[in-house]
Amino acid sequence: MLNFNNYLLMNQEEYKEIEKDINKCMEDNREELVEWAKNNNKFFNPDIYTSERLFDTATKYLIQDGYGKYTDDDIKYLIYYFSKKIFKDLGMKGITADISYDKFYTDYAAASYDYDNDMVTFYMDKFDDMKSEEPDLLNDLMIIFYEAYRATQEKTIRSNKINFNVTDYIIAMETINAYNTNGFYANNYEKLVRDNMAGMFAFLGASQYLKAVKPDIKELSNKNALDAVIETYTNNIDEKSLIMHGVEGNRFKQLDLGTRCILDINPKLAMKYPIILFGFDISGKKKNMVELANDYENLIKLYPDRKEEIDNFYKVLIVERYYLDDDVDTLKDDIKSLNSYIKHEHVENKFYYDLYDLLKNNYKYSEGSKKNISMSKRK
Repeated sequence: MLNFNNYLLMNQEEYKEIEKDINKCMEDNREELVEWAKNNNKFFNPDIYTSERLFDTATKYLIQDGYGKYTDDDIKYLIYYFSKKIFKDLGMKGITADISYDKFYTDYAAASYDYDNDMVTFYMDKFDDMKSEEPDLLNDLMIIFYEAYRATQEKTIRSNKINFNVTDYIIAMETINAYNTNGFYANNYEKLVRDNMAGMFAFLGASQYLKAVKPDIKELSNKNALDAVIETYTNNIDEKSLIMHGVEGNRFKQLDLGTRCILDINPKLAMKYPIILFGFDISGKKKNMVELANDYENLIKLYPDRKEEIDNFYKVLIVERYYLDDDVDTLKDDIKSLNSYIKHEHVENKFYYDLYDLLKNNYKYSEGSKKNISMSKRK
């Protein structure tokens, strides 16, 4: 077997000087290159030019030449390769991938993420299709992309890094409810932001890669079908409702209510997902308007360069909690409290005036809906 290690150990300038010759060598020895890459996958480092060039080429040849006869070793290599690429592209260095031949306990996932060890474990029983003579290659690669992305989501919402991202806050609530509310995941899988974002990432990543290296597979032949997949993911991410305990309602409110119930029983979960502490205190109790306003004031002092980001985050955090039905009285009290705060503290921050208008509009909408409900009951 050719010693591709010699190329791997070159610096970038040395490699580029003879890159045409190296490319020809790899093309003339495709099978040997693939075997070398599989045997040396631990040395793949997407941050090093020579490593990336060699392993990228080997992976392309494996996808092209191995179609219809992929082995367990091939699949293991592809999991390691794509995981490292994805973690690098998403700025999530540190996460590692592992393989298990144990049968995974659920049909919903093909991998599990261990935050404490920063490791995502892929379960080989979920890749049986890839070993068939006519694999659904797009779906098979999507599994790797999807699970790698889900690991980065989990790492993000469990990180102590200050994060004013509304989507991550929603994903944290979804995760808490998925792990702790019976039937929640089964009833809402197709609507969850976290899973649809992962699905969209997986679909775009896998399809774009295959279009570049193996465009002749049947999964890529129907453009309308491919466009429809993207549209479905987009619509699901924008979905406004979820089912909680058999009742359908506004997404944010349902998640907020479910999270509140869970934290009442197990407040330690609030510490497990630090981003949740913007809306709940360390005892798991939901923060009121005064507590949220105090937090907001402290944060814009600590992070003045992120004020716009904090403003947007807190508007959603506060306003989305009040929606239509049972929070009308609480909303009314909070509007009064906010109005009093603005007047007595001589507040000049535009955030509070925008928030006041948003809450007032929501109150009118909620009160109107409540009256409509009462009128319809009389009929």
